[in-house]
Amino acid sequence: MNGLPATDRDRANKVMLDREYDELKRQREELSSRSLHVGGSEMQQQAQAQQYQDLSKQLHALDEKIKGMDQIKQRLYHPLPGQPTAYLLGINSANCGQAIIAMGDPDRADNVATYVPGTTAGLNHGMATDIYRSDAMLAAANKAGSPSTSVITWVGYNAPQSIVPDAASTSFANNAEHPLRDFQGGLGAAHHGPMNSTVIGHSYGTTVVGQTARDLGLPADNVVMVASPGVGVDHANQLHLDGVPQDQVGQHIYSTKSVTDPIPALTNFDGPDIGLDNVDPLGPDPTTDWFGGQTFHSDAGNPLTSHSDYWQDRSSSLRSMGNIIAGNKP
Repeated sequence: MNGLPATDRDRANKVMLDREYDELKRQREELSSRSLHVGGSEMQQQAQAQQYQDLSKQLHALDEKIKGMDQIKQRLYHPLPGQPTAYLLGINSANCGQAIIAMGDPDRADNVATYVPGTTAGLNHGMATDIYRSDAMLAAANKAGSPSTSVITWVGYNAPQSIVPDAASTSFANNAEHPLRDFQGGLGAAHHGPMNSTVIGHSYGTTVVGQTARDLGLPADNVVMVASPGVGVDHANQLHLDGVPQDQVGQHIYSTKSVTDPIPALTNFDGPDIGLDNVDPLGPDPTTDWFGGQTFHSDAGNPLTSHSDYWQDRSSSLRSMGNIIAGNKP
């Protein structure tokens, strides 16, 4: 439940993690046994061949979810030297799989950030990358002077699993709005003392963050949009942050993109007269001058990897995100 102490949520969700892990293992054994009886001469029959293919797909999906849970367990029970305690705030193996993991105690940290990943996020594509990014941002914030930090990997929604057609639809973001708003509200309810909060979206995650801030408002002091295909609005002043005067919201909206990142380049129309009602359903590029927010630099890189390179060690983008989380300017 949102609003409960992180230690209690962690204890309960570890029980759920073990239960769901065992259930996925049981399902896998059952499917594996069934697949052994579909083959040989029977494969000459089209129906049997299709059945075998379906079982193989199901086995692969289960393997991926189990791997995602293994990666969560690795961070929970075997942190690397210097890494803070991790708290499991949510777990759900249904659909593509959801998980919420806090690096550091979000109830007591001075600076708390929620990181919302985008397309392909979930257990069935593994959690290691998104966990690494949260740990990297926490370290960057501490280096920037944060006295205590917690960064949360929030995969609390069913993310799109393909660029086309899934990531071109607003439906995934629509369904994520209330879960994200409620989660952020719960962080504030459970927190001890003052808290500086930041919400960071990457790729389609920026659409989730933007639509939530547009429709429901976000309990956050700052928002960061990384490599955005559009945040659901034409201008920063259409977003709402709890406690931030509306005429000052643009000062608290930060965005960045690499010039070599193909996703923002291919999914945005950079003109103030081309918006949501025309040919850009997710909204325009928030890094444009006329959007009304703040921008920071990201390094150029290999076009094949630059969409994921914003968290590279010693990158300018990671350094800026650490500064924002710590309550500084990028």
